Amino acid sequence: MVLFKRAVCFLFFISIFYSCEKEGQKDGQILYKSQNKQWKAKSSINSSGDFVFEVAEIPKDYYFLNNNHYSSRELDSLKKEFENERIVEFRVFHKENKNLLEPDINSLSNQKEALSYFSFNIKKDFKVLTKDGGVVECSGVHFERSFNVTPYKKLLLYFDNIPVEDEIILLYEDNFLGQGMLEFQLNNQPIKL
Repeated sequence: MVLFKRAVCFLFFISIFYSCEKEGQKDGQILYKSQNKQWKAKSSINSSGDFVFEVAEIPKDYYFLNNNHYSSRELDSLKKEFENERIVEFRVFHKENKNLLEPDINSLSNQKEALSYFSFNIKKDFKVLTKDGGVVECSGVHFERSFNVTPYKKLLLYFDNIPVEDEIILLYEDNFLGQGMLEFQLNNQPIKL
């Protein structure tokens, strides 16, 4: 009976140990839907401090079709024209669903400054490492405002001149929330379902 109680206690502590949330990197998935089509993208999730960062490469078909109606020929032409451009979705959550634009959460003094930083200046915080060791600066950023409807803030990041087959590492030097340098492995192309 004593042995049984010890075994139950041991299993209980092991289950608590493994159920605790750990900081670091893990994988997830994001499903994209547009015009009765679906794509699945592998995401890279990094937890640091009070924040969770999730990154995935957006399927080009989804990106072009999302708010437009292109013919197959037009879509093929766009994909060819932008074949070496990579579009990355970057989402950041506060673990307690606090507004990231509030001054007590970020490094800026007011919400207007934080909104401006997220909309324009954050671009310089992102870089991509290519498989050949090159560094590609972010060529553009789009902040998708949700007016606090979603529990996260979302950016679309644009990078030029990276072949589609290259595995990349997204580097984010977090000057906004003070989490330092974060890395995200992006090594799978989105899959059409």
